[in-house]
Amino acid sequence: MTTLKMSIVMFLLLCICIFFFGCSNNHNDLKKEDLAFLKSISILSLEKYHATTLPLIVKNFTNLNSVYLRECDSLDINQAFEVLSVSSNLTIVDISNCKMQAFPENIFKLKKMERLFINDNSLTKIPSTISMLKNIKMIGVDAELSELPKEIGDLKSLHSLDLRGNSFSHFPVQIVALTNLKVLDLMYNSITEFPAEISKMSNLSSLYIGGNPFALKEIEYMTNHKNQHSDAYNNLQKLIPNCSIDLDQPMPH
Repeated sequence: MTTLKMSIVMFLLLCICIFFFGCSNNHNDLKKEDLAFLKSISILSLEKYHATTLPLIVKNFTNLNSVYLRECDSLDINQAFEVLSVSSNLTIVDISNCKMQAFPENIFKLKKMERLFINDNSLTKIPSTISMLKNIKMIGVDAELSELPKEIGDLKSLHSLDLRGNSFSHFPVQIVALTNLKVLDLMYNSITEFPAEISKMSNLSSLYIGGNPFALKEIEYMTNHKNQHSDAYNNLQKLIPNCSIDLDQPMPH
């Protein structure tokens, strides 16, 4: 069975579970075979889920590894992750487009999380507690950020950071502490220049900066100078010689 078909099957089974068990907070009367089934569920996909809370039956989904709560704008996300915190193997979380204005603090209880997607929300800051996600490898935050906490530099396992579509007017220098970062997407911000400190990012292999004033100015320069690069671009390339700098192409997902 393909991964897609398995996801669909798991979603349908989950709907059945919530229908039959989700209205009650008392699950002590669940049969052993019922519990075994609940513990076998690995994918929770509740896109456009309109309830305000996550059913407590989900606490029995102890082997979840992926949770997709996209467009759940009525859901109390912090309550949802209080329920989901019992899933010790949870590694992938997508809570995009949920109209959040703040990070759900309970998400930091997911110590094994490796991928976090929190795009199309109204976040204006990332809390310092982001440093608790020691195993995180990929983060995507398309929101209204204009700065980052210095604690983001503690995420030594992070290799891909997607900050496209935010409100950065300057290159967030806190990023240079991410010495293992390989892919950085800063598309569609308002960045005009890059600091010399970016040279510390020796493992950076791909930098996406399309839509920023720096990139737009460079494209204009190349148009007027027979596809030659400007001194500003050449200086940036010298700072990160092993990195591909993309001026106008979206980062592959």
